[in-house]
Amino acid sequence: MAGKFPATGGFDWETIRMQTEEHPTERDLVDGWAIGPTVRIRQARPEDLPGLPGILALAGVPLLSGVRRAVQDGLAGSALRAGLRGGTRAFHAATGPVLGDAERAVSEVTPAVSLVLVAESARHGLVGGLMALPPVYLLPYLCQGTGAERDREQCRTLLLRCAKIQAMAVTERARGSRIGAAMLHRCSAVYRACGHRFVYGQTPPDRDPGEYYRREGFRVLEPGEPLDLEPACGLRTRLEPGATERICLFLRSPSDDRTRSGPGSGA
Repeated sequence: MAGKFPATGGFDWETIRMQTEEHPTERDLVDGWAIGPTVRIRQARPEDLPGLPGILALAGVPLLSGVRRAVQDGLAGSALRAGLRGGTRAFHAATGPVLGDAERAVSEVTPAVSLVLVAESARHGLVGGLMALPPVYLLPYLCQGTGAERDREQCRTLLLRCAKIQAMAVTERARGSRIGAAMLHRCSAVYRACGHRFVYGQTPPDRDPGEYYRREGFRVLEPGEPLDLEPACGLRTRLEPGATERICLFLRSPSDDRTRSGPGSGA
């Protein structure tokens, strides 16, 4: 079809795989990874904001207002960029000053550890987008007044070790080119470099891309299957997807031993 990417995008997937296994740098994230002769994956910039919401809407997810502001102000992913410059200590230092206060931590740290990626084609402009951030909706299940120190540690773990890919989508012309897979791998690589232990997503109830994720080497649970987060990343709760939803694991700790026991949570 004229104007559509080739089935493999013309990309050297062995090179892409090797790049993903390498430690990403801040320059990689900001300037972008070349994944073909005309496509780069990079961190979103303010000038991407007019087109990005429409791409994420293809996944049925809006660009969150707080994430939009963070991209506009240049704060999105600032702690991740520090981690790519200086390792996990630099990543923690970029978030540490406000982690004593849970409410302030959520409002100030969340933008700094959120990752918004775009895939940009030299010919077609933006053809893909991805939004990932800490699953702060789990906080009520973690901080239940059982001890201030424990609550602070759970908040810290949530923000600094765990991320959820809220949305990933590509435009119609880019489908079948594996640009989406490249964004997922790049996202996981950035969080891994900053010391994260767990990056996950959930399939929506009205569609099931589980087989697609499996082909790309990711782990996909059965529909409705819960996941205990304590062995996965130290959070004392578990994910409870809907009966037709699946949890997809894009990055997990080697000690991830799933169980079906433990306190419940919303998914």
